[in-house]
Amino acid sequence: MADNAWSQSVCRADTQWYGVPGQGTYYYTPRFGVHWVGGGVYQTYKSWGFECRDLGPPVKDYEWISEFGGYGQWFIGGVIVYTGGAWRVYIGDWGQTANRLGDAEPPAGAESPPVDEIPVDDRDRRLSVVQQASPA
Repeated sequence: MADNAWSQSVCRADTQWYGVPGQGTYYYTPRFGVHWVGGGVYQTYKSWGFECRDLGPPVKDYEWISEFGGYGQWFIGGVIVYTGGAWRVYIGDWGQTANRLGDAEPPAGAESPPVDEIPVDDRDRRLSVVQQASPA
């Protein structure tokens, strides 16, 4: 297991990760593809045991999640969302793996996490990472 290279998850046969020191991690599953986890989502995900605990690997990128009224990210086993001035974790299956959720736009004046906690995905790096060593 090493940063800046694809590594197999120690707890999930269907998951690989690619760590970017000090920024976050890309996760890959055959079913959901590559998703970036960074910023406050990453810190919360880390405290919950990454993909090895209840949340599992990510299934979508960071986005507005209308069901919870905040910005966040869906995982196989739940969601991490910023509401009420804090990152919160909700465990359960709300249909996120069926691509039915997260399509709405945020309302005007919607609460947003502090700028330094917003997961920033460098799309060029993502392409480079995926092309460099196609996970599978």
